[in-house]
Amino acid sequence: MLTVGQRIIQRCSELGIKLKPACDLAGVEYPTLHQQIRKNRPIPFATIDKLAPVLQSPLELFSERRSSIMVTPFSSDPRVTKASKAANKHLKDAELKAIESGTEITTDAILDWLDREGGRLNNFEEFRDSVDLFFPAQEFDIIVRPAHLGKYSLATRFFDLKGPEDYQEKVSLFDPGTLSEMVATHVAVQQSSNYRVDDVNIVVTVNGKEISGRYRRVMAPVIDENDEPFTLVGARLIRAVLPLSNE
Repeated sequence: MLTVGQRIIQRCSELGIKLKPACDLAGVEYPTLHQQIRKNRPIPFATIDKLAPVLQSPLELFSERRSSIMVTPFSSDPRVTKASKAANKHLKDAELKAIESGTEITTDAILDWLDREGGRLNNFEEFRDSVDLFFPAQEFDIIVRPAHLGKYSLATRFFDLKGPEDYQEKVSLFDPGTLSEMVATHVAVQQSSNYRVDDVNIVVTVNGKEISGRYRRVMAPVIDENDEPFTLVGARLIRAVLPLSNE
């Protein structure tokens, strides 16, 4: 994992700017920061706060505690190990680009927004592409029904969803126990009238391939501008297991 100092140097390199000019633009003391990076000393938040706009990056890009997507090989087969390493590099690159572009929304950001807006879909544009909305589930339902799937949401990316109908088709193939648990969780969220955060393990088969992983999920009852209720789901992948390709 890169240190904060290494992330600063890496970002300077990506932008084609030296550290000293970046410090001058940000109003940061170059000698002090240079020594902090060289000797791996803690870098104050105030320094990062000043540098981030100059380096065209959100603050989260420089966090050492940022959760990461990681592909884990499920066997010692050399093909799997090689594929896992390649996938990890691809996922890390994609994750950083998503953070830089603002398409990666953290669970903390969702919770802050829910608290700020009081559970209403006000100022929703920032999150629209990153979360899913579902119609309120009933206890007798077999499957939860999506009203909106964000094009960058974890479900959309993880299962390569093309829309609500594709969701229904793929998710309906999950085992009955998984479906029943999904419905029960959605019902519980609506009945509680409060959000919940869970770290969830999932093992499902899609298109004949087993997909497993662990993700952090925020669920909350929300209301749109017409007072229509929905269940909001935002999630961030923590770990995924790569299925072995048949090619």
